[in-house]
Amino acid sequence: QSPLFLDVDSPVTLAAGERVYAYARVTGFEWAIVVLNNGDKPETVEFSSHPLNLARKLTRLEDRLGGTPARIEAGRIKAELPAKTAAIYTSSKV
Repeated sequence: QSPLFLDVDSPVTLAAGERVYAYARVTGFEWAIVVLNNGDKPETVEFSSHPLNLARKLTRLEDRLGGTPARIEAGRIKAELPAKTAAIYTSSKV
């Protein structure tokens, strides 16, 4: 059984708003978080890290698209995205 709380291969919404959307996909022990900002202004998207059961030692997630890393504080993930951009955070460094 996977240690993650999310259904394997099912996208799960982590945050949704008028201009922003974040979801996760999980396969076995690997996961990916996609955060989208469709707005005309920068946005900070914040959502719980608990559904992903991330390692407690993690304090930041690197954006695989080269943007600003997301911060993990007190069980919350905070991602800052410029207007009209996306970020992808994964469990692997590939």
